[in-house]
Parts: sequence; C-alpha cells; structure tokens
Amino acid sequence: MNAKQKHVKHQIFALLRESEMTEQQVELLFDDWKFKQQCEKTNRILRQVNTRGEYALT
Repeated sequence: MNAKQKHVKHQIFALLRESEMTEQQVELLFDDWKFKQQCEKTNRILRQVNTRGEYALT
C-alpha cells in the first residue's frame, strides 16, 4: 500500500469514527464493500474469459 492509499485509508477511518454509525452499521458497510470488490474481480475474470473465447481453455 503506497502513501496516498494509506492517507485515504486513515481519512476513511477517521470519518467513520466521527459518524454516528454504530459499530454494527460500520461492519455491514465494510462487508458490503468487500462483497462488491469480490464481485468486480469475478466480473473482470469473466470478461477476460469471454473475450478470449474458445482459446481461453486450451
């Protein structure tokens, strides 16, 4: 993780601490974000397989 990413991460955590969200709400938000990230990875892989067509599995 580079310096810019670390700075953004610290800003996000600071905003979450300052918000009036409960710990459970923050956990749900984080879980939803992780799920969306995983879906994007899966979609990226599927797009690569689809663009390669029949050569993808040879």
